Amino acid sequence: AKLKSSCGFEYTAKLQKMFTDIFLSRDLGDNFKTYVQDNGFKLGCDFNVLVLTSGAWPLSTPTTSFTIPKALTNCEKVFQEYYTTKFVGRRLHWLHQQSKGELKADGFANKSIYTFQCSTYQMGMLLLFNEK
Repeated sequence: AKLKSSCGFEYTAKLQKMFTDIFLSRDLGDNFKTYVQDNGFKLGCDFNVLVLTSGAWPLSTPTTSFTIPKALTNCEKVFQEYYTTKFVGRRLHWLHQQSKGELKADGFANKSIYTFQCSTYQMGMLLLFNEK
């Protein structure tokens, strides 16, 4: 109540919508994992998505074109299918510039395995080394 009186209704309404988006995304992610298991999909990686309301978050659409790595194409496609069947009429806009992931790399001279935490753009570049 103090925040609403000092910052105004509009500011606190957006903040409340942000919290709601996070909680709904957790439920959506859990339901998606169940959907994947029930339908026997093989994603090949651990895939989590945050679905955010465009008006509440200060996010912009990408200004560059980007083709996601082949390793993530199936994950994105399966989630898109799941989301459009669950929410008819809603559209997803993928913000790859805001995405991140982890890659495990081996094949080094010292036989070590390294984990890289990187953006989706960096993942796209690093995964090119897997192609011959």
